[in-house]
Amino acid sequence: GFEDTDRNAVPTDTMLWPGGVIPYVTDPGLNATVFPWALQKAFDAYAMST
Repeated sequence: GFEDTDRNAVPTDTMLWPGGVIPYVTDPGLNATVFPWALQKAFDAYAMST
């Protein structure tokens, strides 16, 4: 068996992002290689599954 604490992605609440929001910055170079609508579609898909 596994310990219950070994099964947690984050074992304590102190390790969670404040307010449940993970900060990020997109690389300005993405605009040259990825269509803005495609990036937004990816963000939307992620938001729907989290």
